[in-house]
Amino acid sequence: MGLRILVRRLDGPPRTIGIGLGTAYAGFGLDLYIHEIGQAVADAESIWSLAHVPIFLGMGIVATGLPWALLRAAVPARSATA
Repeated sequence: MGLRILVRRLDGPPRTIGIGLGTAYAGFGLDLYIHEIGQAVADAESIWSLAHVPIFLGMGIVATGLPWALLRAAVPARSATA
């Protein structure tokens, strides 16, 4: 199987995984900013804080994209002249 066919077959999952990683990294950056700039934030810290929601959302998006990519890679290529 050529790399070109594999890349064409895996069109959606890498984008989904990339969006999930970007969302999680943005959440990590926001969390780092909040904890470094506002030292008294630990009093109001919870799992549903503004910075934690994108982290968990991004992890969920990545967790959706990985099995999708594995399933998509396992499907045999279809003939283009059907």
